[in-house]
Amino acid sequence: MLLVQPSENGDNDVWDTLLTALFLLIDAHDHTTGKGVKVPLSGVSITADLNLASGGNYYAATNAKAIDFQPQASAAMSAYAGALFCNSLDNELYWRNTSGTLVKMTSGSSINASLIGGIGGDYASVSALVDYTDATDTYALRQQVGASVRQYGKVAHADLDLYEYFASGASPVPANRVRIKSPASLAASYDLTLPAALPASIAVLHVSAAGAITALTTLPTLNVTALTASTIAVGTATASADFVVSGTGQYKHGEREFTLGGSAFQPAGAGTGAATISLDGSLDTAGSVSRNYFAPIQLKAGERITSITPHFSNSNGCTTDLRKQNLLASSSSITTATTDGTPVTVNYTIQAGYQVYLSVAIIGTVSFPTSSFYGVTVKYDRP
Repeated sequence: MLLVQPSENGDNDVWDTLLTALFLLIDAHDHTTGKGVKVPLSGVSITADLNLASGGNYYAATNAKAIDFQPQASAAMSAYAGALFCNSLDNELYWRNTSGTLVKMTSGSSINASLIGGIGGDYASVSALVDYTDATDTYALRQQVGASVRQYGKVAHADLDLYEYFASGASPVPANRVRIKSPASLAASYDLTLPAALPASIAVLHVSAAGAITALTTLPTLNVTALTASTIAVGTATASADFVVSGTGQYKHGEREFTLGGSAFQPAGAGTGAATISLDGSLDTAGSVSRNYFAPIQLKAGERITSITPHFSNSNGCTTDLRKQNLLASSSSITTATTDGTPVTVNYTIQAGYQVYLSVAIIGTVSFPTSSFYGVTVKYDRP
């Protein structure tokens, strides 16, 4: 404090002046520089809150090495607004905001992630990372560091919306998106693995039972027995294009039908008369005329006749015989139909080297002036 020290026998009538100067210095001392020795911390006993406000101004605690909290019950913080403290209830760090709400800042050895927009889990404790690279405008979700590398992490979510990419500053912001969705009902979870590389040319993507997607230029055998007409989209082939089945492959189909009208039948052998062809295409006989007629069935080997149905008007009857004949041998009967409008099951697959035909015997009678044979309906398939 630069106090003037008295000297022995050095009065010279100046003590009154010296004492006044000394007491003025003592009265003004506040332990700042030049106004008294600084008080050591051991000489201070804090018995109340340390107020860092003065003259309406507020001051910060600066140059602090650390803050060591003494855990306190939250009830002891009721007089404070904007207080950071260690809660003795769970020894976690809390913030008491100006509304009196306690905000938990830590959770065990990690930041309380529930505060961050609902993002939870253990990513903070293992140091997983979500980062953004401005040069490529890319977000990355990464695992914790292991063996000095940080691998990418998996993502689990519901619908995925994909928008067209525009660089920062470009306009407009895309409004339309492509949404990748999971089916509404899954019997079980499964994986889809993309091809290892793009195909050399246009190819069809094929999914195996293991979920591996591969690009094929040659299609495997497909089982389409579960498909119906309503599930198969029928399109138009390119002009002049062919549908080629190589090797021994065949075009297979379900049951179809055609009708051979009476006019398609030709007389066979000698008879007691001849039938005439009427305007409706039927074969008509008058009186007791009886004669055999035949018509070939133009189906290919491998196609199967499933039934035949004769159509005639004759009180004496009409016999329709489905026959086959090897080109080097005599013919034999496959089945016979004798009732008008009633189908007869056949189940005969046409053999290579055979011709198949219908032989019809029209039996006339005097008591029935006119006998009419209208034709035969044939049903078939390619099994």
